[in-house]
Amino acid sequence: MQFISVSLWCLFAASSLVWLYRSGRALFTLRKLPVISKNPQPESHAPCPERVSILVPAKNEEKNIAACLESLVLQDYEPKEIFAIDNESSDRTPALLASMTPQIQPRATSATPGGWTGKNYALHHGSLDATGDWLLFTDADTRHKPAGLRLALAHAQRHGVSFLTLLPEALMEGFCEHLIQPAAMCYIGLWFPIERINDPTDPLAFANGQYLLIRRKLYESLGRHESVREAFLEDFALMKKAKQSGAKVQCALGTEVYGTRMYDNFESLWKGWRRIYLHAFEQNPVRLLIKTLNLLFFSALPFFIFMGVTAALMFSNEKSVWQGPWGAWFLLNVLITTVCMLGYGIVRAPIRYSLVHSLAALILSGILWNSFWIAFTRGKTSWR
Repeated sequence: MQFISVSLWCLFAASSLVWLYRSGRALFTLRKLPVISKNPQPESHAPCPERVSILVPAKNEEKNIAACLESLVLQDYEPKEIFAIDNESSDRTPALLASMTPQIQPRATSATPGGWTGKNYALHHGSLDATGDWLLFTDADTRHKPAGLRLALAHAQRHGVSFLTLLPEALMEGFCEHLIQPAAMCYIGLWFPIERINDPTDPLAFANGQYLLIRRKLYESLGRHESVREAFLEDFALMKKAKQSGAKVQCALGTEVYGTRMYDNFESLWKGWRRIYLHAFEQNPVRLLIKTLNLLFFSALPFFIFMGVTAALMFSNEKSVWQGPWGAWFLLNVLITTVCMLGYGIVRAPIRYSLVHSLAALILSGILWNSFWIAFTRGKTSWR
């Protein structure tokens, strides 16, 4: 009993320090986070409109592609051109692309060559026909607000940014998505701090491939997608190359620009985040194991220990033994929930799901463990 008590107090102390750090990090991020505003400050002189080429890769996206492209057609910015590039789809995606409005320019790749991922090959293929001063790479699971492109481009021009990547509003349906998706997005934000991404002297690189707005000259100087053809997280790879080149890059909050529903069931959530974690941490088993244990011990266990202490207080004959621990674990869980509320608010997820954050953390630790095992055994992944 003494050993268990000491162990629990040690875990409580460590968890408290971790979450105090995370709360400070969350507040600091909120202060430093650039935000694309729907009501930007008026320009003293409007820049000349620059042409934007929008490129959407698609493989077996019959559920998403029409809604995505329709939202892009409705963008209130001109001049623009929209390319939808099919990469060997086996569903109705090619037929849907062929039936779209003339404002959509469909393309289709040949078989993906060895040494390329399908997404990178599709985007490289589409970029060869693009004529814009800017290129916007976006995914089929995104939905764009009518003023989104205009606001994002104005922000990039106003701040002299050549590579802008945006964090989306989380679009979700059903309990499973609401449970896992906001927690997964928030932990990515914790592990890849915005202020470091936007610091030109910091080598840490992060980008969100759902929205990459890049000046054409910069994109070509980086070697297009051909230079990152094998990368499963081409967004990270392009951002890294851009920072190394000395270009001004920025990651900003773009909930007024677009939203995304990344995955629509538990299996796709598991596989999708497994792939993201695996490559975000460069298939490094040690880093993945550390993240797994971090989530398990400091994010999942505090709640379940609190429930255990509560049960012991209710049913044990030695209630006085549990009075102090109950209060301590209760306060810790209040701190955890408060910090999660801040994070969930950023991605516009329902705040009530922060109450079950510990269950989400337990599932995410399982996904991270799966990623660790793939890295440890040198397993393979694919785009689709």
